[in-house]
Amino acid sequence: LMYRNKFDYTLLNIQYRMRPEISRWPVAEFYDSEVENGSNVHDANYVSAVSFWTGDPYLWVQVSGEEQKDKQMSTFNESECETVLCLLLDMVDKHKLQPDWFSPDRVRIITFYKAQEDYLRFKLKQYNLNVTVS
Repeated sequence: LMYRNKFDYTLLNIQYRMRPEISRWPVAEFYDSEVENGSNVHDANYVSAVSFWTGDPYLWVQVSGEEQKDKQMSTFNESECETVLCLLLDMVDKHKLQPDWFSPDRVRIITFYKAQEDYLRFKLKQYNLNVTVS
């Protein structure tokens, strides 16, 4: 945005939070591959004992469903939310996790729509899953 509008900006070119498998796509897509991974994310200990079905630290899932609008005209999709909930409950069952295991440094759900965020929080609360949604 700063670049497109010809504003001065400083690119912070080292990221320290995402494993390289996760950062690969956003770095290529949004930063023209100009951001490097910090040494900490390459450390063998910088990994979770819990993974999704694929063994990867992230998961993309194609979900069929119908987009709806809330009163503020924000978008949400109940089927997507139900799929996320099923994935989390599967992790709880598969790895015998306690609901409080889902701290922000372990699991985060990212969505671009406020209504989706609100609906996810509503569903997660029903199952006492304290997962960060943003």
